[in-house]
Amino acid sequence: MFNGYLLYRQSRQRSLNEYELYNTANLLNPAAYQQQLSECIRANEQKDSLLRRLEQAPNAPPGKAVAVQHSAAP
Repeated sequence: MFNGYLLYRQSRQRSLNEYELYNTANLLNPAAYQQQLSECIRANEQKDSLLRRLEQAPNAPPGKAVAVQHSAAP
């Protein structure tokens, strides 16, 4: 049990170090950071759009996705 905890702490610290290194690199290159941010935003918008189109209808049987038309907000 204790060895599992030590492995967890070690892997968590390694992940934190990698995260800090990645963020430091992005601070040094704001153009690359902005590009990655734009790509993430675009990917999330595409996923959101797909989820809205495949939304389950309120009375549909479980597991049955249907295309739903959303009206635009005024």
